[in-house]
Amino acid sequence: MQQLSLFSAVRLPYRPWCANDLPGALLMKELVQALSYRYIQLNNPSALHWIVIDIDAPIITDPVSRQMSAILDGDVPLPNFLAVNPENQHAHAYYALEKAVPKGEHASRKALRFAAAIESALIFALGGDPLYNGLIAKNPVHSDWRLIDLRSAPYSLHELEAGLDLAGPDKSTQREEAKNAGCTGRNVRVFDRLRFHAYQHVMMYRADSNFPTWRRYLAARADEYNRDETPPLHANELKHITDSVAGWTWDTYTGSLSDEAFSELQAFRGARGGRISARVRAEQAEKEGYTLSDKMAAVSRTRVAKKPWEAQGISKAKYYRDRKSGAPAPAPKS
Repeated sequence: MQQLSLFSAVRLPYRPWCANDLPGALLMKELVQALSYRYIQLNNPSALHWIVIDIDAPIITDPVSRQMSAILDGDVPLPNFLAVNPENQHAHAYYALEKAVPKGEHASRKALRFAAAIESALIFALGGDPLYNGLIAKNPVHSDWRLIDLRSAPYSLHELEAGLDLAGPDKSTQREEAKNAGCTGRNVRVFDRLRFHAYQHVMMYRADSNFPTWRRYLAARADEYNRDETPPLHANELKHITDSVAGWTWDTYTGSLSDEAFSELQAFRGARGGRISARVRAEQAEKEGYTLSDKMAAVSRTRVAKKPWEAQGISKAKYYRDRKSGAPAPAPKS
């Protein structure tokens, strides 16, 4: 069994609810027994020791997911640890509180509202599921989950507040939006479809076009994916997804994918002279509803595209390092 200093009897219920499968029957066990189950209750009815965020989307991805990017870049407070499902990479993020927030009849309403505002801000910042009720969570010391231990010190509420924007929507608002529109699942599906599509095309657009054209192309593709959802996402949510994917792939993406995804990417890389010009591509996109990807795929099937690093007589790693640093490409070997 894995060990966590913060995950101790002091911060856990004496007889927590636990389960091995969800949905399924919840059992109340002595703590020493409950720790052998896959899911466990973290907070007792009288005090809040933990804030747990359910990230119902892949968090361990290549390239880095937006949730993990926000954590690593300091845009959201560092969780004390993550418990990740190795099958789908969904996770629970745990924040341990330095001082428990009392609950119940004689609790401070102000302190509870403060903690609720922080939880809402964390859900919003991490793209968490506002419908998660927080009763039980992935047991972080169970071997079925991948444990990512990030911080050993607990947080005060004020320390968490300092790293968050509390002016966003509260949890009830986020919950209602999710209930009314199925927001959580649709958001993730559209985001994932758009980003994987962008990985395959951004390098060609970088070479022959500009960022406004790239963003317009992704906006049209996002709109196409959104039409598959029932009901579709709101326009402002779709714009946020498009801006996020367009900006990150244009500024940061270097072609680092898994072997399988990278092999798929090669089909879309043309040799010199085989690319459609930015001007023609933009005009076609405007006239034909941005169906450029289909045309690009057809072009790639009719040409044998030589790998650029082989044409230049260098390694693939050096080719991408030089492109990222702006170094001039060597002349192709004859």
